[in-house]
Order: sequence, then structure tokens, then C-alpha cells
Amino acid sequence: MPVTINGNGSITGLAVGGLPDGCVDADTLAAGAAVPADGSITTAKLASGAITAATLPAGTIIKYQNTTGGSSNQNVNVNQSWTTLTGTIVDFTPTFSNSKLDMNWNFTIENQAGINGLHFRIYRQSPIGGSDIKIFEMSQHSHWATGLADWSGPGTIYLHHNDTPGVTTPVRYFVQAYKEAGNNMYINYGSDADGINMTIREVKQ
Repeated sequence: MPVTINGNGSITGLAVGGLPDGCVDADTLAAGAAVPADGSITTAKLASGAITAATLPAGTIIKYQNTTGGSSNQNVNVNQSWTTLTGTIVDFTPTFSNSKLDMNWNFTIENQAGINGLHFRIYRQSPIGGSDIKIFEMSQHSHWATGLADWSGPGTIYLHHNDTPGVTTPVRYFVQAYKEAGNNMYINYGSDADGINMTIREVKQ
């Protein structure tokens, strides 16, 4: 088929692959042009670094971090006082200052005697070593009568919160617990490998 330059500016008659190597550059591929559906633009043809976190759409998970604290086995033996659960401390560095961090803590707890009430808080420390800011509080998680003498649950605790720290420097998160009565309360009493499991997903906005 002959190559024809039409009056409307189009060219017909070019065979697939008929253009010589190197004749199509970045300017030829107009910004916003539709990507061919035939899969001709492959991963191997993309320039190194062409796709970065900055080019990904909103709602994309751009960073994932999972931390376990199997050896904590911390005893909280003070009543009516907020106690930091050392095994729940996790540091994270956001990619963007406006990112939303989807955070989850999953850990086990055993109580000795009735606690009457169990409460939790999540704190953010930014910068690390700076001031602590309370970002979450669950004031009435569960209740057991103070007359209960034996070991009791609640077993597994699940805490979830979304936070936007507003920085791209390292921040620290940790959980505090508060019991109203009772004796010893252990976090991850069995020192299980996944007895304390913390996950942070950074979601681009």
C-alpha cells in the first residue's frame, strides 16, 4: 500500500513498525494521550523512574510496613493510670505530608482478676523524641466484675485509626492501656511470635 499524506494532516499506508528506530521521542507522545490497548507499550519500554509514587493516583497504597513484637510480655500492674505498652511502639516515615496512614494494632491481653474497665489510647510522637499527641481513645472497651479472681480475657485486642501526620520525617506511634481495677495484666503473655502485630499502610491523597 502506498504511503499517502492526506489533506487533513493524517498519513495512511504506514506498515506496523514502518517507522525507523529513534524517530519517536517524548515530544511525539503528547501528554495525556491514550495508551494503546494492544499492549505495545511494555514495562521494558518505560524509562527507568518514569513511574514514581508522585505519578500514582489518589487512593494508591504507596508504602506498607508490618512490625511484630513477640517478646514484649509486658505486665501492667498499676490501676487507674495510663501505661505505655512498649511492644506497640512503631516508627514510620511518610512519603508525602498529606498522606493518610491506615494503622492497625492487633495484640493479646490476659488479666488477673476483674479489671472493671479497660481503655486504650493511641499517641503520635512527631518528631521522634518530641511531644506526644493523643490521636485516638477508646474509653469503654470492655468490663469484668472486680470480684473475678481468676485469669480472664479479653484475649485479642484490635485497634484501628487513620492519621495524617503532615510531615515526611520519621514519626512514632504507640498504644497506652488503662485498667480500673484488678491485679496483673499482661500483653502477649505467651510471647507468641505474632502476639503483637502492627501494620501501617500509607495511602496517597
